[in-house]
Amino acid sequence: MTIDSTTTLFFDSASLFAASHSPTGGSAYLILVCQYGYLQAMVSPDVLQETERNLLEKSTAAAFLRFRQLLADTPLLLVSAPAEPLVRLYEPAFFEDGHVIASAISSNAQYLITLDQPFARRISASTLPILAMSPGAFLQEVLPGHPDYERIRRTVT
Repeated sequence: MTIDSTTTLFFDSASLFAASHSPTGGSAYLILVCQYGYLQAMVSPDVLQETERNLLEKSTAAAFLRFRQLLADTPLLLVSAPAEPLVRLYEPAFFEDGHVIASAISSNAQYLITLDQPFARRISASTLPILAMSPGAFLQEVLPGHPDYERIRRTVT
């Protein structure tokens, strides 16, 4: 699969949560690459709500503020919440993450960025037209194929 500035990454709540906690980690770096316009970041309203809820319940005020700043700084493509029948279609295989995969698939995202390894394995084992990867795997395995990779490495810090 080719990768360029039109490549779409659907971020799940776990990856956004991690980006909010670790500004120097893989999730935050990948969002920064999107901020620079080298890739397109996508999320759904449900993912944003889940991330906020988790940050408020399980995190610090500083991480919550970083999350809000990430949202303000990143040109996110906000996709519509999928219809309930579509979510229910994915729930048997993806459980509480049915809404995530429904949103990612219906938005035609090319990659789903997640830190939830069991979720990623379920997606990989399916025949769905999306690749689930951790931020680190994406950065190591896919991003080097970007035509602007050397510029990304020099400018995104």
